[in-house]
Amino acid sequence: MPDIIQYNDHGYEQMPHKACADLTLHNDGTITWLNLEETTGAEFNDLVSYLNLHPLLVEDLRSSLQLPKYELFEDLGYLSLQMIRRNPSTKMIVNEHVSVLIKGNLLVTIQEGIGGDVFENLRQKLKLNFKRISKNGIDYLFLLLVDAMVDEYLTIVDSYRSPVEDLELAMVKRPAVNVMKRIMEHKAELNRIRKFTVPLREEMQRIRTENPDFIKKQNQALYRDIMDHLNMLVSNYESMREMLRDLSDLNHSNQNLVMNNTMKTLTGISAVFIPLTFIVGVYGMNFKYFPELEWKEGYYIIWGIMISIAIGMIWYMKKRRWF
Repeated sequence: MPDIIQYNDHGYEQMPHKACADLTLHNDGTITWLNLEETTGAEFNDLVSYLNLHPLLVEDLRSSLQLPKYELFEDLGYLSLQMIRRNPSTKMIVNEHVSVLIKGNLLVTIQEGIGGDVFENLRQKLKLNFKRISKNGIDYLFLLLVDAMVDEYLTIVDSYRSPVEDLELAMVKRPAVNVMKRIMEHKAELNRIRKFTVPLREEMQRIRTENPDFIKKQNQALYRDIMDHLNMLVSNYESMREMLRDLSDLNHSNQNLVMNNTMKTLTGISAVFIPLTFIVGVYGMNFKYFPELEWKEGYYIIWGIMISIAIGMIWYMKKRRWF
């Protein structure tokens, strides 16, 4: 069932579980916010009939993969955007398609049915400051809704900065650690968020150009604040992507360095054993007559020669700083 909030200069009322058919719109400046939790069922169909929505618009409302876009009809404005938040239990990023419809003093938000949203602080703000907020009109409520979602974008994007910096420190302290999987996970999540927010900036600009009278003069400051936050988001994305790109290069360099050190060590060991293998191979041949076979201390002499060769080669390679 839809959740309905109505407020004006004189009062505030929240009416949960009220059908659209029972909704009463007033002409005294009362602003109505109707929040629908899903795009299926009788409540959504009632809303479609109540607002006489076009079938193509209904299709957009039901599309969970809809990217941000703004459309203006004769008496109705429509903004599609994605609401993101972090699941408190799994810590994973959850995105949900949200549609905003504005008709007169009625604002409708339609979600996908995923539990929770980012509007709880806004509801409390309306309850405590309804007199002041009601004076700014329906466009102010619209901007407050968008601002709540954009602020959540900022919070989530900023939450990646510390893990990325920790990755950099870990790679400097332990170059052998391969963190490419974590880098790609961060990069994929940031790209997903960027896909939702960059078009939103463009669509918010379209609202001002295609419907310049919608946002009142007293609400321009909040509109500019939202645009500043969206521009900051784009800047933060580019900064984070550059950091992840640098970390990817650093990880690649570290892995090459580890591989080179490993190969250098193995090459050094092989170089030490090559002359020893040669000596052992010579005296392992099955010839009957060897001049040294009759030496009483021949076994120990050969060991001494081989140890001396090994120590000498190791000393020489150390001196040349080959490893």
